[in-house]
Formats: sequence, structure tokens, C-alpha cells
Amino acid sequence: MLDAVDIVEIAAQHPAPSYLVPCGGSQIALGVPVEYLDTRPAQQPGWLLIGCEQSRRLYKHFYGHNPTRVDICPMHRIDRADPRLGVAKCCLIDKGIRVVGNSAVVGWGASRDDIRQALRVITGLQSAPASAFAPIDTADPQAQAPKQVEVQTAVKC
Repeated sequence: MLDAVDIVEIAAQHPAPSYLVPCGGSQIALGVPVEYLDTRPAQQPGWLLIGCEQSRRLYKHFYGHNPTRVDICPMHRIDRADPRLGVAKCCLIDKGIRVVGNSAVVGWGASRDDIRQALRVITGLQSAPASAFAPIDTADPQAQAPKQVEVQTAVKC
């Protein structure tokens, strides 16, 4: 399963006078002013942050309050009921993997071993370590700790 985040589509669904996105590396054009959180720009009225939980935390640290935002945090986007297998990256994970439904989540700096373990766990070739079900501090009261779920289909690699 590919859960690609399309910033252009999200901006079209959430019109704003200007946007703040996590990284200037994207150099995204949205037809209105776009600033990049990683450059710590001067705060602008009307910004809409399109970002993950880590972006929200950085914004609050830099500007002293929570932003108006569209949440793209992979830990919040995973549908626990989706039977398809998936792997996502999340900057809230320092090392190892987390299991959410039929998906595994690895950190942005995941090693090949972490990714291999994630694939083996969601395909049923390896049991998940207990740490794979540890809660992640998302600061979102709606978010729940990942639940241990039996993988529905074993796939041979």
C-alpha cells in the first residue's frame, strides 16, 4: 500500500492565504506564498501548516502556540482496519519499528535491518518484538497506542 502525501492536493482541499510546509527541500509551488518550517521564517498571519506531529511541535517551540494545520502524521493516517500491508516512515520513532494494524512504521533514519524486520513482521515471517507495540507520544488526544493485531495474510518473500 502506498499512502503518498500530496501537498498540492491537500492545499487545494484546504485553501489558505499562505502555507507553511516542513521542508524547503520540496520547493513546492501552491500559487500563494509558501514558507518552510526548517528555515524558521518570521511568523505570518493566515499560515496553514501542512505537517506532521513533529512539525507541530517545532512550530509551537518557535512561535509559542499551536498552529492551524492539516495533520499528515503517518501515525495518525494509518487505517488500523485496512487489510492491506504497508510500511511508513515517522520522525517520532528513533529506532526499531512500531506495528499499527497491518502496517509497520519505521523511523526516518531506519536502517536496512529495521526495514527488513518491518517487512518480515507484517508478512508473518517473524514475530514482532514487544517494543513494536509501545505507545508513541503524539500529543494528539485522539491518537491511541498501536494495538497488537494478527496479520491476516502471510506472504513469502
